[in-house]
Amino acid sequence: MFRRISIFLTVAKHLSYTRAAKELYISQPAVSKNIQELEQELGTRLFNRRGNSIELTPAGKKVYDYGVSVNRMTQNLKFELSEINGSLTGNLHIGASSTIAQYVIPPVIARFKEKNPQTEISLVSGNTSEINNYLSDDRIDLGITEGERKLNTFSYSTFKDDEIA
Repeated sequence: MFRRISIFLTVAKHLSYTRAAKELYISQPAVSKNIQELEQELGTRLFNRRGNSIELTPAGKKVYDYGVSVNRMTQNLKFELSEINGSLTGNLHIGASSTIAQYVIPPVIARFKEKNPQTEISLVSGNTSEINNYLSDDRIDLGITEGERKLNTFSYSTFKDDEIA
C-alpha cells in the first residue's frame, strides 16, 4: 500500500504516468498497474483520463491529501528509528536561497555526510519565494532563506545572522 501511495503521489505531482515512471525509474505500465490496483483497493477512481491528459478526481484529491500525510509520517518514523539505532539513514531534500546554497550549506552538508554516510542529501537553490513554494509542494523537507517572506503554514527560526559588508 505504501508503495502504491508513493507512486500515486508522483503521478499526481506530474499529472503524467510517463513522467512519474521516469522519476521513479520504473516502466509506465508498472505505474498504470499500481494506480489501477490502488483504485481497486480503495473502490474509487483517482484520476479522470482525457486523451493524453489526466486530472485528479475529488476522491483523488482526498487520497492525495492523506497520502502526503502518510508519506510524512513514514519519513518521520524512519528518521526516529534510525536515531534509535544510532545511524541516520534516508533522504534529506534541502532548499536554500542562492547565496546560502553556494557558500553556507556545502560545508555543513559535508560535515553531516561524514557523520551520517548512509544519508542521501539533495540541495536545490532558488529565491525565497521559490523555496517557500518547494516546501508547500513537499518537494523539499527543509528550506533556508535570506528573505523576509514568511508563510503562516511554516515555522521559522533564525539559522545565522548575516551582515552585509
